[in-house]
Amino acid sequence: MSAYRRRDFLKLSSLSALPLIMPINTFAVEKPRPSIDSEAVYFINDGIFYRPEDFLNKLQEINTANPIERDNYAEGGTIERLCILDILGKWK
Repeated sequence: MSAYRRRDFLKLSSLSALPLIMPINTFAVEKPRPSIDSEAVYFINDGIFYRPEDFLNKLQEINTANPIERDNYAEGGTIERLCILDILGKWK
């Protein structure tokens, strides 16, 4: 009979299976998650999922860069700055 006993065989074979049982990322460093939802990538819808506070911050950022003006049915205000009206030859 060999130098290994039957009970030793079970112990030694279970040690070789340990890497298969233990998850690979057990000792991996966890990556930090994005601080805001708009930085994450979602594959279930078309748009960005802003939390309400992120959405308000984004609107404030847009308003600071280009102040939103009041207009009436797309006449005056922001719509007058669109170049597409001149390109398409649309009248006012």
